Amino acid sequence: MRCSLTVLLAVLLPTSVYCVRESYAGGSTPVLQCGQKELAVVMECFQCTPFQMRSWLPCQPTGFIEEVICHQSNTVDHRSCHSRHSEEWFFWRFEGGVMVLTLVFVLLVLRRQRTLDRLAAEKVQRQVQSV
Repeated sequence: MRCSLTVLLAVLLPTSVYCVRESYAGGSTPVLQCGQKELAVVMECFQCTPFQMRSWLPCQPTGFIEEVICHQSNTVDHRSCHSRHSEEWFFWRFEGGVMVLTLVFVLLVLRRQRTLDRLAAEKVQRQVQSV
């Protein structure tokens, strides 16, 4: 259930609402406002190292980052992104869950139909016997 909710949220929410300027001075990383149209992807989405996961803000939401150039400031920045492999895995897991739920509900409908058919047959038998 949690994974399907994650996939739903990933589809509904934008992949990234911020860009983070790389900070080499060791200070805190300032947040830049870069519009989606002013960005050019330099390096495709890649997985963060365990150290980056703990210490770097863009790595924390998804565990993946991509390098982009903000045309406004002409600087290389990083933003959080979603890995195609993990998204595909979540998709197929969601599809598998839907198939299992479909099978469960089909079995429940068949069981209910048999019960209703049996009750209808018993009712007809009682009506025939009473005549």
